[in-house]
Parts: sequence; C-alpha cells; structure tokens
Amino acid sequence: MANPYIIDRPLTDHDWFVGREKSFTQLLQFLTDGDRMLLLCGRRYSGKTSFINQLPNVLREGYRLAYINWDSMAESEDPFWELLAAISDITKKPMLDTQSYRDNPYVYGLNYLKLVCGQGTRNVTLFCLDSLSIESLHADGKWETVITTLQDILASLPSAAFLVVAEGHPLGITSHAIAALPQIAFRPLDEQEVEDLVGVPARSTLVYDYELIRQIGGLAGGDPYLVQIIAKLLYDNRGTASWLGPNAIDTIGEPAQELASPAFEALWEEATPQARTMIAAFAAMTGHHGVGSVEDVALYLHREHIQAPKTEIEKTITYLADRDYLVRLGGGVLQFKSELFRLWLRHNHPLMDVIDEYHLYRRTRARKPAPWKLHNIDWVGIGLWVAAVALVAGIIVLWQSRSTGLFRMTHFNVSKQTAIPTAGTGAGTPILTNIVYQGKLDSSANWHIYIMRSDGSDVLELTTGEQNDTNPVLSPDGQKIAFVSDRDGNREIYVMGIDGSNPVNLTRNVAEDWTPAWSPDGRYIAFASFRDSNWELYVMNADGSRPARLTDNVSSEYSPAWSPDGKSLVYVSDRDGNLEIYSRKLEATEEQRLTDNPATDQSPAWSPDGRLLAWASYRDGNMEIYVANADGTNPQNVTEDPISDDQGPSWASDNQQIVFYSNRDHGWDIYTLEITTGKRLNLTSSQAFEQLPNWGK
Repeated sequence: MANPYIIDRPLTDHDWFVGREKSFTQLLQFLTDGDRMLLLCGRRYSGKTSFINQLPNVLREGYRLAYINWDSMAESEDPFWELLAAISDITKKPMLDTQSYRDNPYVYGLNYLKLVCGQGTRNVTLFCLDSLSIESLHADGKWETVITTLQDILASLPSAAFLVVAEGHPLGITSHAIAALPQIAFRPLDEQEVEDLVGVPARSTLVYDYELIRQIGGLAGGDPYLVQIIAKLLYDNRGTASWLGPNAIDTIGEPAQELASPAFEALWEEATPQARTMIAAFAAMTGHHGVGSVEDVALYLHREHIQAPKTEIEKTITYLADRDYLVRLGGGVLQFKSELFRLWLRHNHPLMDVIDEYHLYRRTRARKPAPWKLHNIDWVGIGLWVAAVALVAGIIVLWQSRSTGLFRMTHFNVSKQTAIPTAGTGAGTPILTNIVYQGKLDSSANWHIYIMRSDGSDVLELTTGEQNDTNPVLSPDGQKIAFVSDRDGNREIYVMGIDGSNPVNLTRNVAEDWTPAWSPDGRYIAFASFRDSNWELYVMNADGSRPARLTDNVSSEYSPAWSPDGKSLVYVSDRDGNLEIYSRKLEATEEQRLTDNPATDQSPAWSPDGRLLAWASYRDGNMEIYVANADGTNPQNVTEDPISDDQGPSWASDNQQIVFYSNRDHGWDIYTLEITTGKRLNLTSSQAFEQLPNWGK
C-alpha cells in the first residue's frame, strides 16, 4: 500500500478529511443568518484550500460553488475589475461594456452579479476567493474598497455570497471594516480527531498504539499538517511492522522538523524581531519543555546576561499568545502550541544568534564576585542546621506539654462520584494480590514487565534487555504471565513464570500477534493476529498449539476478554467506522454490538462475577473508564477526570475495584479505584512510565 498521508498538496473532496466540523458549522450558520461576506483566515499550510475543497460535501441543496484562486493572478491596479473578470472566466458569462464600469463600478458590479447569480433566493452562489494575503487587507487599501463595495452589492443581492480566504493571522488585518466581517476560525484537532486522521488511512495495514497517537498530537499541537507529516514518516519507517508503539516516535523528530521547515519559516518571518527574540528565549529555556511564564523568561534572560525590561517581555509574550505561537494554560503559564516548532526553533534559531542578529537587547558581562564572596560559605547548610535545632526544641516543648490520654484521627468520608449497581458485598480487610504491568524508566527506554502487590509494594522487574515486553496478563492460577515481546524480530505471544523465568514463544509466526487473554480455566489463550493482513481474533491452547481463527472481517478485531464462564469474548472492532466493543459466543457466529458511540471505545474487561463490563472511552473528550451492565446498558463514567486520560481497566477478584493507568499526575501511573465510592490510589507514583496493568491472584 502506498503511503496514505498527503503533505505535498491540498486535500480534495475525495481525500480523507478530519476535523473542522465546527468551522463548517460556523459557515452554514453565517449563511443561514443571511451573512453574505465572510472571512476565513489561516496561516500557510493550515488547510485553508483543503477546507474549501470539502465544501461540495457540506453545502449541497441550495448552494452553488465557484472557486477563484487569486494567488495565481498578477497584481492589478484595479482588483475589483480583475475579480469580475475571473468570475467571467469561471462562469462563462460575458462581461458587460467596460465604459459602464468606468462610470460606476458599484452599479456595474451589481448588474453583472445579477446576470451571473440571478435575483432569486432559492439558490446561492458562494464565491470562494483563495487566497489573499493578510498584508493586502490594510486600512485604506484597494481590497478594503473592493470588499466594502461587494458588501453594498450583496445587501441587495441575496443570491450571491463571498468567502474571502486570507493567508495569515487575523490580528494582522489593519482594516477595521474587513476585521469586522464574520470570521471562520480554525482550531487544533482534539485527540479523537488526531486518532482518526492517523489511524483511518492506514487501518488495513497498520495499527497505532493509543499512547503513540497521544504523542503525535502533542508533538504536532493538533495541527493537521504536522500530524500528517509525523504519520507519513512513521508509516515510511515502519518496515514490516503492522503495529507501532510509543517508541516509534523517537526517531522521527529531526526528519519531521525538516519537512515542516517551510511552515515554521513562514511563522518565523511573520513575527516581529521582538517576538522572534522572546520566542527563541522561550524555546531555549532548558528543563522547561516549552512551558513557562513571563517570570521564567525574565529570569532566564537575566541568567544569560541579557538586559530586557520585564514590561517589554510581558508585552511580547502576550503578542505571541494572541497570535497562537503560545497557548495559555492558566495562572500566567504558557506553552508552545507545537512541540515540534519548539524543537525546530532550538535547532535553527538559537537565542544568542537571534540576539546578535537584531541587537535589540544588550548583553552584559558577568560581574566578578566581591572578594568576600569567593569564600565558599554554605549559608543554606547553616540555615538548615538552625532550623533543625529550632524544630527539635519545639518537639521537646510539645512532648512535655502533651496530654497522656488516647487520641483518634479525625474521621473523613470519601464522596461517592458515580452511582452504579453494586457489584458484590463489601470486601472487608483487603487481601493483597498481584498486579503485573508494563513499564519503562523514560521515553527512550524499552518496555519491560513488572509485578507488584496490589497495594503497590514489592515491585519487581521481571524482564530486561533491549527488546520491548508489553501487555502482561496473569494466568487464572496466578503462576504464569502471558505477554507480548518483539525479542525475535516481531511481536509474538510469550508465556513465562510468575518470577520471569523460562519465557516461551507460543505463536512463532512471521505476522504480528498481540493482546493475549487467558481463558478462566487457564487452558486457552485468545489473542489478535495480523497473519490474515488485518487484525483478527484467534484462540490457541495455553502451550501455543492448535491456533484457530475466530473472526473473519475486513475490519480490525483485537483486545479480547473472556466471560467468567469461558463461553464468550468481548473485544474491540472498527467495522462501523470507529472503535466499538462487541461480544460473541465462541461456539456461534453471531456478534452483538455493546457500545454505540461515535467516540472511541476500547480495552474491555469483564468483571469476575460476569455482571459488569469496564472499558476505556473517549466520549467525554478525553479517555475515561466506563462501567456498564454486561450487555452494555447503563454505561457510567467512574473516573470522571476531564483533565487526564484514564485507560486499560482490569478487575480485582472482589468485583469492587479496578486497576487502570492514568496521566492525572503528569506521568503514566497505575491506580486502583473503588467503583462504588470513587476512592482511588496511585500505586506507582514515579517518574517512570507504567501502563497496561492486569490484576490477578
């Protein structure tokens, strides 16, 4: 299959197009409200032309479309006349006599557009004028005259409308009349849209790990063009792999910067010298990863011996945020809209080079310290000793004045987040069991398998080496672990002892194998395989023998989970255009769809008593854990955390708790959750990455 990601031309109405639904809705609403002169602004490579190319799929009955590519036209002393001539070329309607235009351009334009569009209201001709430069839309300019003349014409001609497409940020428009036009604004893609843009074009040959898709969205800042660049590189570099995990992104940073360089150079050239200096400083701050405040920039410049007034720093940072170079996170904290742009800036426009180029701010020499400062006096250490002595004295005083009576901690209640059917009786005193998961120390490391007790204690790394070991699942008797490893060149299903001993390759197939799941009696393992050129479900004996194919669809099926009685499986399928949860009995071909939502539903897990089903869903705009009846009815969000992603649920044997992984504490950690009370506990709480937990004996 050829690379399905398009970065060398605008998308047509026949290409896969994701996002911009709100922009299309804005356009339709403006037209419905009677607005006839509209403005669409966007920087180069933002998808303006791709947007108007999609209009035949959006505007159907009642609208006719006419495209005018002004970018290809030579500069003219009279752009209004050139515009009418372009309309004549497109519509094949001959121009009227030129003398009447010289006498009164407004009357000429009105009469000619009546000839082209008619005078009724049943059909509207929408002229898409692509693309003017923002610089041409200045006050008292020629285009201000053209647009105000057209506005006067359209006020008495409801059968015509104009969509003016301008390249640049709308704040660059200095004409008040043009800036006041109804504007259609592009916004970044959300995570679901990034997932669709990345996953759908390659779904027949390649599956992307959700964490990888999240990384793509962060690196691109939700910019569709940058998302396609990254996806194109990942697709080209995949080799024979049919699945890509988070590590795949580690090697495409520099090539992505190179491909995106024309777009980034346009951003750079658009900024003022002051803005270039400050954004270079923002990018240069080590340890901040593109996040900081005005105070952080001021402190960094001071440490680099660069004199810049704080008021000017604040003014310039506001300029950058208003023009979408930076994104406001709240509390005065800002972040680069695109992490890829930050990396490009650090490489192509180092701060000191920018300082030397523009000479806006003076660089000072570091002052020599006073002689007494040369003595290495540890004032911090002295202060800590003084504080320690004071603390000990305070403890002695409190101890001597203490009451000898017994005391109790103040009782507190955990609020009940979500009311759902009680899964069973109270657990009483918790019994410690085992949880296995995949983890790695940092983004550049390999995934390995870990085990810990269910309270987070006794963590033990079970696998080591240069391979990636993922998706661990404990056997029902708690003595073995099935997992996925690429140690033999592609991903295979392995089984090893609970202590990591004696790993055995069960699948031994040139195709990728993934998402193992033990049957309740431990005799079988269900898994997903790409051996049929798409992901299908298989079942094999626990020793790897007699693999049998369960599903036969052109869509992808993976992530199986067994019912407690061992007679059915739930799993994920994209057969209806997005990821949904399905179930089927092993001895029947009938399948039942359990979820029905346009957002992603994935990672199903059956409760041990068979009454409930848990899964991860994107239906609230971020990944949350949902719990429903086993037939999919009464779904309820049990994590309810709109600023984080909660994924990969697995049930405890008491039917009361689930374990999952989340980035709610700014990294991927393993959590437990009591589903009836909402009480949760971070079991790992580290700088490492911990994901895909499985709760067993």
